[in-house]
Amino acid sequence: DSSRNSETEQKTKDYSVTRSVLLRCFGFIWLVAFASLYVQLPGLYGQNGIIPISQQLAHYENHFKSSRYFQCPTLLWLAYDGYIPISPEDFSHYICLLGIALS
Repeated sequence: DSSRNSETEQKTKDYSVTRSVLLRCFGFIWLVAFASLYVQLPGLYGQNGIIPISQQLAHYENHFKSSRYFQCPTLLWLAYDGYIPISPEDFSHYICLLGIALS
């Protein structure tokens, strides 16, 4: 019975190391993804970008009306609707920085 407990404890230790390594790898992947997006945001979604966020949100607002929160779920609505006193473009940078910090 004690050999069985020892075997179970060893497996638990092996799994905890594997879990730790896997979670750190996922964290690194998220870090790279958010850092990459942060660098690309101005050219893609900035005021003079390919698809400015404000214009895109205005399009969704006009097209979907009150269901826009369900059709296009994003935290950027908070800035667009004025609940957060910054532009959606700036808020997207803060969301990326938060993602970098949390990863």
